[in-house]
Amino acid sequence: GLSASLLPNGTLFALEHHDDRGMVLINQVLGSPIAGGISRVVLRVHADPGAVRTLEAVGPAARVRVGAGRDRFVWEGETGGLAHRVTFWLAPDINVWLWRVEATNLVGAGVRASAVLVQDLGLGERGFVMNNEAYASHYIDHQILNHPRFGPLVMSRQALAQRGRHPWVAHGCLDGAIGFATDAAQVFGPGFRDGTEIAA
Repeated sequence: GLSASLLPNGTLFALEHHDDRGMVLINQVLGSPIAGGISRVVLRVHADPGAVRTLEAVGPAARVRVGAGRDRFVWEGETGGLAHRVTFWLAPDINVWLWRVEATNLVGAGVRASAVLVQDLGLGERGFVMNNEAYASHYIDHQILNHPRFGPLVMSRQALAQRGRHPWVAHGCLDGAIGFATDAAQVFGPGFRDGTEIAA
């Protein structure tokens, strides 16, 4: 029942679930051909002690080549000596999607990198979500569980019934997450409205 659509600029347009009761928009804001969207994958590169730079591997500012297959999208690029490849894959038989992030250091000096997934959530029918995004997101409840291997698992549920059901989603990291946020301001940072770089 899952489907994903991509814009020509490489930005995710919509992530949706379809069944006999209708459609649920998983993301909150549809991607835009001009401004992109909220959903993205950001790499944090720790090159010098205390110095962190961010780069978009998927998103409106990503400098990448994009490919599409029947069940996946792939973004590839190279920024500042770091080659990166991100694969978004939809499982064929269950309602699961996976992001795989690969990074290769192309310069001599050692670097440490971490990935940040930014997933905006609507979890409702398209009209409900797009009529007032702030209202729809206000009713999403989050529960965080700490798994001994995977780290924090973020489970989110739409509290306002959508055709008699409450859509929910769980996010985790198979390699182990070290942190999470449930508000975009925590990820984008206070200066994002004045600039273009994400604090992450």
